[in-house]
Amino acid sequence: MPKFPLRFFAATFLVGSLTFLLAQDTSAQYRPGFYPQQPIRPSWAPPRYTQPPVPQRGGLSPYQRPGFQRPGYQVQPYFRPNYPTYRPQPNPNFLPRPGGTNGTNGSQHRGLPPNVNTQPLRPDQPPRQNRNPLAKTPTLIKPDRPNADTAPSMNLTPADSKSTLTEQAPKEYSLYPRMVAEFEPQRAIVLSVSDLQPHHSHVLTQIVKESAGHADILILYNTDQQLKQTVEIFDEKNVPIDHVSFYKLRLDTVWLRDFGPRIAEDENGIRSIDFYYHGVRPFDDSFPERWACKTKGKLTKVPWTLQGGNLISNGQGIGIASSRIFTDNSVSFTSTTGYRASTNEGRAFITKEIKKLCNLKDLVILEPLRNESTKHVDMFAAFLAPDHVLVASVDPRSDSVNSRILDWNAKKLSELTVDGKRMRVDRIQIPPRDGKAWSTYTNAIFTDRLVLMPTMSSDSKAIVDKAYAKYQRLLPNHHIAKIDITSMKKLQGSLHCMSLNLPAFAELPEGVISFAKAEQIAARTREKVDKKKKDNPHAIENQLRKVFQSASGEHLVDAFAVGIDRDTITLIRTNDYKLLRIRISSICQTDIYWVERNRKKIREKGAYVKSYVNSNRGRIE
Repeated sequence: MPKFPLRFFAATFLVGSLTFLLAQDTSAQYRPGFYPQQPIRPSWAPPRYTQPPVPQRGGLSPYQRPGFQRPGYQVQPYFRPNYPTYRPQPNPNFLPRPGGTNGTNGSQHRGLPPNVNTQPLRPDQPPRQNRNPLAKTPTLIKPDRPNADTAPSMNLTPADSKSTLTEQAPKEYSLYPRMVAEFEPQRAIVLSVSDLQPHHSHVLTQIVKESAGHADILILYNTDQQLKQTVEIFDEKNVPIDHVSFYKLRLDTVWLRDFGPRIAEDENGIRSIDFYYHGVRPFDDSFPERWACKTKGKLTKVPWTLQGGNLISNGQGIGIASSRIFTDNSVSFTSTTGYRASTNEGRAFITKEIKKLCNLKDLVILEPLRNESTKHVDMFAAFLAPDHVLVASVDPRSDSVNSRILDWNAKKLSELTVDGKRMRVDRIQIPPRDGKAWSTYTNAIFTDRLVLMPTMSSDSKAIVDKAYAKYQRLLPNHHIAKIDITSMKKLQGSLHCMSLNLPAFAELPEGVISFAKAEQIAARTREKVDKKKKDNPHAIENQLRKVFQSASGEHLVDAFAVGIDRDTITLIRTNDYKLLRIRISSICQTDIYWVERNRKKIREKGAYVKSYVNSNRGRIE
């Protein structure tokens, strides 16, 4: 036996160890759990036998079949058993039975004859035949009628057919009572001074001045004192008064459009439509009923809440409103198909009822402006003709949400048809929202010859001029005027909200007085007031008057001292008769000494003023 050197054994052992370790490290990279697909193993590595997962199939697995060989060798491909299967052919004369399933396996076949077993057959079993073939000519089964003698016959004679079709035909739409549009000839524009504050008087004077020669004005007032103040304002501003008349009718606010009656034209007269007014102002709520009584017209009470600024009519049976009507008149039905179906059913019910009670052929529901408190449709839309509507637009760079809403509303209105023609839709740009206030040019006063467009000092001059030119181009035969309503900006109301249109056929109530008669009443009222102030020791002019100075010396107030408590004093400012209540410690030391010396006089004379202020809701006239 030859002797090999020790170096040869050492080298052989080292090479074998390295080869074994290399094979172990390399094989770890190709284990099934590391990668979803196993790459081809290197040819120099020893084979590793890893059994793949058994496929979840019916019958025998490939590892249980005869001739199975382990992986790494050639394996025969696996196929499903090729048993003969009967495939039923579609029957073209087949008609599904009403309301049931066909076949013995409970599944509904589409175009296959019923009672056909589609399960695969055994190799020794011949194909099955259809045991219950369907007749080629189906027999019509007439349903049983419990009262066949009185029920209408399905085989109608010509006479019976004519009478039955006449009874089942839909009722033809009747135009009357017709809700009048604002662009029609008007009898007068109704305004109110029930709670008109002195700093809003310029709005009233502008309306009266611009409407001279184009529309008559009827002003409602509560007391003779309000009439006197209104006459004095017109005399001071030199406003033309030939077209102005007055009528005494007590109201709570000036927003006539919201709670006032909707005047409709009846076949033999006029009709006032009174919607349910959801508010706490009793005189405003009863105004439509009192107006109908004084004008001797008919009254229709609608048990739905719909404010006047949220319903505009084209005069031909088409009205538009915002989705606020669904919020004011919440109706829900119990539905098994979900909340959305119940909500849609309630909205459809509300729309149908309002259409029926207002005699509208179509009521289009639009989306209101976002971040706008009233959500009325007159804030962004107005009819100029039966087939012509004006819709506002906003620059999408300043308000993308409301811009898309207005575009959607305009597109929806353009799909309407009037007398077989599409509705004409024009757009007018309005400024973006300024805080909570909107300056909208569609909330205007319209007549057949006049358009009074509201503006604000915060509006861009370019936008105002563009809107003014738009009205001049669309209504060339109208007098277009701009009315500055900046003082009413925080009230979130505009010209259309504070006015009410009386159509040409409407009757005026008895007792309407002219401006000349109003001046006589104002003169008598002025004499009575002056005599009352002179004789009454508790009149405001007879109170202790003084110029009060603050402790810092920065503020001066010319006021009457009408009430005093332990640490506060009540004053009435002389320029606007505004009630002030300040702390005695906040005035200068000299005025404090004056107050302490006259405390008893202020307390005695201020008792009458306190009761007067409480009875007049804090307003001093």
